[in-house]
Amino acid sequence: MRILKCSEQCEVILAGFPENRHEAPPAVRAYWGVRHQLAIDDGLVVYGARLVVPSALRRGVLEKLHDSHQGVDRTKRRARLSVYWPGIDKQIADTVAACAQCRQRLPSHAREPMWREDGAPTRVFESVSADYFSAGGHTYLVYVDRLSGWPYVTVCPRTASADHLTRQLRLMFSQTGVPTVCYNKSTRRLPALKIGSRVDLQDPTTGRWNRIGVIVGVGQRRTYLVKTASGRVLWRNRRYLRPYRPLLTEPTLPVAPSAPRAPQPPPPPPPPPPERTAVAAERAVRPAAGAPFVCRSPPVRSPEVETAAAALPRRSRRQRRAPGRLRVQWGATSYEE
Repeated sequence: MRILKCSEQCEVILAGFPENRHEAPPAVRAYWGVRHQLAIDDGLVVYGARLVVPSALRRGVLEKLHDSHQGVDRTKRRARLSVYWPGIDKQIADTVAACAQCRQRLPSHAREPMWREDGAPTRVFESVSADYFSAGGHTYLVYVDRLSGWPYVTVCPRTASADHLTRQLRLMFSQTGVPTVCYNKSTRRLPALKIGSRVDLQDPTTGRWNRIGVIVGVGQRRTYLVKTASGRVLWRNRRYLRPYRPLLTEPTLPVAPSAPRAPQPPPPPPPPPPERTAVAAERAVRPAAGAPFVCRSPPVRSPEVETAAAALPRRSRRQRRAPGRLRVQWGATSYEE
């Protein structure tokens, strides 16, 4: 079936794609966006300088591309020099994300914004905001109190830098006091995790994501209670947790559709049971000729007899036999059973 699809692709490429996408064969519809760049070279389908890989060989090509464990971007750059198929970038990203060795060396999360209380500040410069803006070809740092709206604006000498930001914030802290909450607009909060979710835990010393756990509790201020595989329960900040992605398994090969089977006739219905006539029913109920008709009814017992019978212990009717034993005959050379 795969050979038929490949030959069908070659025929469509040589003859030309139809005008509408829905008129193209299903095997080549995925290549509709790059149809003008496909060609045949020595019986092989190529996309520019890249070889188009059939679906049966894509898994092996992905493993070869990822042998060096160079990450998503470098693996994509390596693939763009040699091979192509529809959706290759997404499959590379999924393969790298599900690799056990690469997952341990993933980069750390970026710093989240400091915890921002829901209530309004009660005093000036308790909660502040800081950000950069440009005007007239110069870069400025603005430092604003959230309660009064009082701003501090300083001009950067050339470009914004960490050294300039640190010196200016220390100067403002010495003049207005250290704020409780400082909001940074450029930071992004990480999505919350739910109880029961599997996560990777980062070692704060080595920086590797080398443990797996399950969320068993949610605390305050982005903290989570995580139970590891060894049974230990740890409190971890959201910054040191990453949603777990299971390893990729071997994909099942597509099975060629078999020819439609001819509809089989339904099985014949079972024969109906023989009807009993009125004469047969009467014979089944009526006794044989010459036999007296006796109407038997269950014996009637009084309540006193029933109570006494229930109080008596039931005895087993099993016959008990004496166990076989050996008899010793003194003066004889053997035992007699």
